[in-house]
Order: sequence, then structure tokens, then C-alpha cells
Amino acid sequence: MSSRTHILTTLRQEQGAEVPHPGSFLAAQASEDVLGKFQEMLRVVSGQSRLCPNREAAWNKLHELKVFQDAGILFSAVPSLELRCQAHQTYWSPASEIAVHRYAEVDLCILEGLWGVAENGAIWIDNRQLPQQVVAFLTQHLVILISRGSLLPHMHQAYSKLDFGKWNYGCWIAGPSKTADIEQALVVGAHGARSLNVLIY
Repeated sequence: MSSRTHILTTLRQEQGAEVPHPGSFLAAQASEDVLGKFQEMLRVVSGQSRLCPNREAAWNKLHELKVFQDAGILFSAVPSLELRCQAHQTYWSPASEIAVHRYAEVDLCILEGLWGVAENGAIWIDNRQLPQQVVAFLTQHLVILISRGSLLPHMHQAYSKLDFGKWNYGCWIAGPSKTADIEQALVVGAHGARSLNVLIY
């Protein structure tokens, strides 16, 4: 008997008993306070949130943020709302003809999230909102607008909402960039956005 045959025969003999299929997946009990849980988990992943009564109020709050006022180059992928830029600020949008390498100069990127997940504070972005997906990872700071109605209890429900045929790129963003690889010491803003502000309306 060859060593190959011996190994395969031994493996077949060592197989355990068959286990019946567990049936349909049942998600864990979700928190009734989806908004509160989302804000809590966003804090855990080093993000910040602010509640606003409506979308217009959220847009006004954006202009009050220090990261907005200090930014030199602003990139907004929320075309339905007009930025009130100051004299020292430059505004880019997805329609701007900018060389790709120049997106590294962006100080603040403003996006609108499609779905938010309470169990981990993650927000879904895809290339319908952001054709230049690299901007979200090269910018110094991120601001994401999201509606209360877009917040879901858990990832299982969130994935059931995604239509994978409508876009060719998407990602979950949970807080700013961070790492704890070195000596288990958390460093925020290590290799991406240094802060994330979420404006919930």
C-alpha cells in the first residue's frame, strides 16, 4: 500500500458521525434600542456621533465641526446638499476631474451611509455614493450622514438588505483607522482616517 493510499484510508476511518443540519439561522436577540446601541458601539470603535432632528440640521451641524472648519480640501459625495465653503477651502466632488494621487491631499471626506449596524457600529458605503472609493481611506477625517431609519440591529439583517447586483464595490466602515498590533496598544488614525463623525438624522 502506498503512503498516499494509507493516509487517505486512515482519514476516511477517522471521520466522525454525521451531524444533522441545524436548520434555518436564527439571529441573536437584538437590542430594542437600536439607535442607542449603534451610538454605544460607535464609541467603542473610537467614532463619534451626533443626533440631529433632520437631514438639513445634520448638514448645518457638519459646518460647525472643527474638522470641517480646519479643513483645506473638502471632498463631498453628497451632491444633493451644497457645502458652504470658507475662503481658504477647496471643494472637490465625485464629478471633479482630479488626478487619483491627489486624493491623498483631502482633509475631510463627507459621505452618506446606506445602512448602519447597531451590533458593531459599522456603516455601509458603496460606489453609488463614492465612485472614487480610495478617498475614504486617504482622507485625514471622515464625516458620514445616516438616517435613523437606516440603522439595523445586526449584520445578518444588514446583509439581507444589500443588492449585490447594483454596484461593483462596497465596504463596511466602523470608526476611524486604528491598530493595536504593536504591544497591544491602541493607536487611532494609524493608516487611514484619523477621526469619524457620524451625523444621525
